[in-house]
Amino acid sequence: MDLAAAPRTDVLMTPDGARLRWGVWPEPEGRVRGTVLILNGRSEFIEKYRETAGELIARGFRVFGFDWRGQGLSTRMPEGDQTGHYDSFDPLVRDAAAVADQVVKPATEGPLILLGHSMGGHLALRLMAARPDLAAGAILTAPMVVPIAAPAARRAAQLLSPLAAALGRGRRYALGEAAYDPQRLLDPQRLLSGDPVRNRIQADWFRDHPDYRVSGITWGWLAAAFRSTGEILRSAPGIRVPTLMLLAGQERLVDNAASRRVAQRMPDCRVIVYPQSRHEILMERDDIRAAFWRDADGFLAPLAP
Repeated sequence: MDLAAAPRTDVLMTPDGARLRWGVWPEPEGRVRGTVLILNGRSEFIEKYRETAGELIARGFRVFGFDWRGQGLSTRMPEGDQTGHYDSFDPLVRDAAAVADQVVKPATEGPLILLGHSMGGHLALRLMAARPDLAAGAILTAPMVVPIAAPAARRAAQLLSPLAAALGRGRRYALGEAAYDPQRLLDPQRLLSGDPVRNRIQADWFRDHPDYRVSGITWGWLAAAFRSTGEILRSAPGIRVPTLMLLAGQERLVDNAASRRVAQRMPDCRVIVYPQSRHEILMERDDIRAAFWRDADGFLAPLAP
């Protein structure tokens, strides 16, 4: 793996007092084609995308990323909390806009491209709906338009999560979720990548950096995610930013059918499926990642010549 140098990191304070840790990788040599803002998935962190950042830099892009509140080294409430709990996704949309406006845009060269994975793809859709002129394009890998791939479990969660939140149990773990377990990320039945090295990146980082750890999903997080899905479905026809939506054929985590429905409602969204890929497309085997870069390069060529 060709890795970029470590990113330089700093902190942005939000109006409600949250501390957002952001990072920027070294600039590309020569002409800058554009700027990419990585919106990572639930439980992830800036450093996880070091390989992808290096590949973008080699293609002439400046690359930024940040830790969502509740994960990485951004604010956690209460301090030290590992649940990554949210009562609403709305503050996350505002956080992404703040990072884009106050950190990325002042340093942007060329067009701004959003690269969102899973929950980051969900929030990229929300951001594009709220700020239609912010980005010139977006690449979404396995976007979490709707959480939970299994239909029966998804229907149960849609019914139970708002009830649990209303009864004051929103911060409790949802059925099947639990406190941080280092073996859970490497459970053969739950693997999110077919690449044995990249699949360990997050587990190894959590082992070595306890402050980054995130545990299972709460009922309140699920209720917030489903409400936010409604916002995406309503706003999809107005999301006119050119978008490349990439889905995993071996998806076990999110609902691909919901992603397709949203893509069909968007005026300018192309969908490509990688049949052999699991959820983490950017952490997959070299052959799958080569297919990703072929498609991404074709998408980016007219946006950032």
